[in-house]
Amino acid sequence: MNTLNAASMSLDSGLGMRSGRPMRVLVADDEETVRDLMARVLTNGGCEVVTVRDGAEAVEVESEGGEPFDVVILDMVMPRKNGVEAYREIARHNAASRFVFTSAYYESGLLNEVLSEGRSLFLPKPFLPGCILEEMQNLVEGEAPEPAPAPSRSLPILFE
Repeated sequence: MNTLNAASMSLDSGLGMRSGRPMRVLVADDEETVRDLMARVLTNGGCEVVTVRDGAEAVEVESEGGEPFDVVILDMVMPRKNGVEAYREIARHNAASRFVFTSAYYESGLLNEVLSEGRSLFLPKPFLPGCILEEMQNLVEGEAPEPAPAPSRSLPILFE
């Protein structure tokens, strides 16, 4: 687990602020380069960021107590616990968190079910790193996320 905060890097835009304080963000992705890039972008945007390697670690970190995360970013496909499984556990304990799901491959039925609960959005990979701050800000400010896009081609079903 890595923790970065805005004090250790220069602030870029202030988009990562919530109620006058840095947004706390948990990033769970099994790809180290993706984790590091998101952490850098979010920290430069003013967020306090904790990174973990999979959904199981995300649940562990969230359940340790302390100040809750404003946003939890979950890759859909990870070892030990996928993004939806981690979401279900974290959401049960933390009603205030918002969630961002990311993936290059996903099963739209399951994703749309989760998105319909109104506390999450989906960013298909690859996405421009800078757009994540704006999307997170919209999510925590209560702007309704758009439903998951329909796949442009037939994708394998990854979840049942």
